Amino acid sequence: MMNLLNRRSLSETLGRINEAFFLGETIDFAEAAQAGEWIRGRLGKGIHYGGGFGLLPSEVERGVYTFTGEPLHAASMRHITTEEACRVLNLLKPRINQPIPELQVATDLLRASVRQSLEAGAPEGFFCCGPCSVAVWRHVNGGGLSEYGKQIPNGLKVLKEHRRGDGTWRRYPFYFTLSALVEMDPDLVSDELQYVRPRVNRLLKRSHAHPVFGPRRRAILERVASR
Repeated sequence: MMNLLNRRSLSETLGRINEAFFLGETIDFAEAAQAGEWIRGRLGKGIHYGGGFGLLPSEVERGVYTFTGEPLHAASMRHITTEEACRVLNLLKPRINQPIPELQVATDLLRASVRQSLEAGAPEGFFCCGPCSVAVWRHVNGGGLSEYGKQIPNGLKVLKEHRRGDGTWRRYPFYFTLSALVEMDPDLVSDELQYVRPRVNRLLKRSHAHPVFGPRRRAILERVASR
């Protein structure tokens, strides 16, 4: 397994940790603590979302992507980074085995953003845009924002309204959305997984050449196909 921590990139560090958990790889406690400490140190630093966990300017210049390789830009990039960082810190928490006040600070600011979105008239389970909504779902899947979990069924109804008819959705990035769906209760997402399955089966017959995102995408497709 590759090193979890890349001090030149918060997004890559988060991706490596998410990949390790998704694939069920063993994570060394010392390495988890080191990576967690570095992520915690990114709170309010660099390019961030309202004081959340910040990207390094150099990695933004190179390009920032979702866990599954879709490019991110502007406010959604900053928001999704903080959602993913909170998700990762929640996943690492049992291995870090100490209080993580930075996680609480970031979670509180994300709660406030979701609350403001609802007060502005956004449907429950939907936040800002498709990618940002998926990031919130992934945060819940990782053990955070527990009170938001009850809104996800309504969010899935919004997702269904954006079906294109070919196994994809408007506004919702395909692989990133699947990465959230495969972690949810199978009964909750059975309709959407049935909708995507023909496309998933076709994609599994193709090669996925990207050295980082290709294996992640294939692992997600295989998990969908097995459900």
